[in-house]
Amino acid sequence: TAGIRSTEDIVEKIGVSKAMEHMEDADLILYVVDASMPLTEEDHTIIQKLKGKKSVVLLNKSDLNVCISKEEMENHLDHPIISISAKQSKKAIKTTSRAIRI
Repeated sequence: TAGIRSTEDIVEKIGVSKAMEHMEDADLILYVVDASMPLTEEDHTIIQKLKGKKSVVLLNKSDLNVCISKEEMENHLDHPIISISAKQSKKAIKTTSRAIRI
């Protein structure tokens, strides 16, 4: 999804709602976190929903100053956590390949 966050836009609200519904039935969840920003209330909600689910956490924007470390995420979740930069496509492709093998 483009992002799960609070919004007043009705179309975006529908998209967020559908993303949360699909998360319940997904075989694998790739949870992309903006590591350049502190965790939000929405992040904590998603983290709770990921417990007991098969997922991989991608800490995106590793090319910037990060606010969220791999160690911090490990305090919240017992899932594979990988730092990436979407700008560095080779690493993103390797990450996706690794996730598919899980």
